Amino acid sequence: MSDTGTVLKEHAMPHMTDKIRREGGGDALASQRPGEGPGAMSYSAVNVGDRIFFGKYPKELVADPEPIEWIVLDKRDGALLLISRYGLDCREYKDHTSGCTWDTCSLRTWLNGRFLKYAFSSAEKAKIQSTRVTADRNPVYETPVGNDTTDKVFLLSIEEVNRYFDSDSARQCEPTMLAKEVGAWTGRNGNCQWWLRSPGCEQGYAAFIYYGGSVWSSGNFVDEWNHAVRPAIWINPDADEGDLDDVEQVDVDDRESIFFGNYPQQKNGDREPIEWIVLEKRDDSVLLISRYGLDRQSFHTSCSAVTWETCSLRAWLNETFLAAAFSPDEQAVILNTTVTADRSPIHRTSAGNDTTDKVFLLSVEEANRYFDSDDARQCRATAYAKAQGAYADYLSGVCGWWLRTPGFVAYAVAKVFPNGSVSVHGGDVDSNWPAVRPVLRIRSGSLPV
Repeated sequence: MSDTGTVLKEHAMPHMTDKIRREGGGDALASQRPGEGPGAMSYSAVNVGDRIFFGKYPKELVADPEPIEWIVLDKRDGALLLISRYGLDCREYKDHTSGCTWDTCSLRTWLNGRFLKYAFSSAEKAKIQSTRVTADRNPVYETPVGNDTTDKVFLLSIEEVNRYFDSDSARQCEPTMLAKEVGAWTGRNGNCQWWLRSPGCEQGYAAFIYYGGSVWSSGNFVDEWNHAVRPAIWINPDADEGDLDDVEQVDVDDRESIFFGNYPQQKNGDREPIEWIVLEKRDDSVLLISRYGLDRQSFHTSCSAVTWETCSLRAWLNETFLAAAFSPDEQAVILNTTVTADRSPIHRTSAGNDTTDKVFLLSVEEANRYFDSDDARQCRATAYAKAQGAYADYLSGVCGWWLRTPGFVAYAVAKVFPNGSVSVHGGDVDSNWPAVRPVLRIRSGSLPV
């Protein structure tokens, strides 16, 4: 299993029945059998009930991705049906309780979008088969089920989870620390509840597995954020990147950038050159913003009425950060900039007075002017910033970051959410999760840009 994963033969699941330990599994998941891969596949090293590693996913919020451990549920013509051994994450089935089915739920979108994109390499994505996922009915309730779908990543149905696991104990599942950190509940036995794709007792409910492993056909509200996620995939071990289809490629920001100054960027505090994006060029100067969220600081030390002019973050940027990030010669080429006290485009909150700064933040107007989309405003946090407490999405690493424009009240300030959208309403000035993206203007010709 050099390119597919590591087989843990010595850990075959003892609680699984003979029917799932037989190769082929009888008529198991006939509706979800992957398409035929190129050439005959022989995968004799792996049997139903074995565990393998495939892909990577974080096990803690502030941690690097680690190999994902999967249980082999079925083997057909060399292709393998896998389910994660642990509850990998905690997500809602859908973000509101109006009627939904597997084909319309936000969890399906997340699994086949963000999870697929970041958990697997290009070579691994090529091995994951597009699978026909049937809209299985709830065996107890006559709830609408929606339509069949074609997915690379999916959840088991009630029928499938009963077929592949013969007892409550076999269905019990522990969550990772990450899943618990983001909301997964655990019972006294340390196990989690995990979603199935089947509808519950009525629209707005989805079935799940209880802590003790029993199947709750009646389900729970689809917007509950305390159930873990155990993805299921079919893989074709012999597929390669030449077979890759419909896999979203990571966009690369092609804006011009330079390196200037240095600042801690690794978790251990090691300093590295700071990378800056060129926002604007004039005859006499160049406007820069850090490519990454460099640190975590509150906009102000207390939740009180404050503006950019009087906030503690302005003082920190122009004193502590300026001294730490730049040598005296570098500080000399950073221009004093008149920073306008831009009002909120919606709210009438006081913005204070204009200031003169070497280092500052963008306003709402500038964040919209220099970045033409939410995607363009997305920013990753450095390992150092995350270690200081900056929140970053654990898959993509994107973080929220402060703007200087006041929010809806005097103790709120605008910010950019991790998805890149601008929050004009803003949040409390003493919030401790947004990152800081310093902005500065340097003299033209002082650096090769």
